[in-house]
Amino acid sequence: MALTRRLEMLKRRNIDLARETVRLRQQALTCALTLLPNRRAMDRVLAREFSQGPLRQPMALGLVDIDHFKNWNERVLHTGGDLLLKALADRLRESLRETDLLARIGGEEFQVLARNTDDAGAAALGERLRFKIASQPFDCDGQSVHMTVSVGMATAPAGCLASSHDLAQLAATALLVAKQGGRDLVVTRSWPG
Repeated sequence: MALTRRLEMLKRRNIDLARETVRLRQQALTCALTLLPNRRAMDRVLAREFSQGPLRQPMALGLVDIDHFKNWNERVLHTGGDLLLKALADRLRESLRETDLLARIGGEEFQVLARNTDDAGAAALGERLRFKIASQPFDCDGQSVHMTVSVGMATAPAGCLASSHDLAQLAATALLVAKQGGRDLVVTRSWPG
């Protein structure tokens, strides 16, 4: 009888440990503030998508950066900045297809992976994201805050051997051009350059 009870206790303990492991794994791959996947999660997906030889479908990778976020964060204080980041993440998420993946990869920077997306689709997606943010102000503790984003999109055609690093670099270059071009812009670049 004592042995049976001990076995039951060990089974329950193993179940609890398995649940805790799942919870911790999920926590390690999620941005606690926005509840979006984080950089680690996005890197895992990108490694999987780009590790199987030539791309089977066109792919787009985009970077979305909040324009002048440091100024907004100071203006609405950091807690207000957190509210803005959450609201912005929600709006960006609403603009995506179910097959797209959005992640918060750093402070005010987000990354989007759009499968089966060519140059025209990437430009349309980037513009949809940009417009969704700029089209209406955010409410931040009673303050109306108008924000914009700059978007850099990089695309690779089906059959190419571009790596996720190649596309990320190209998207970063496109984002820099958008920032230098006055912000609140979408710039798209195709692989190879």
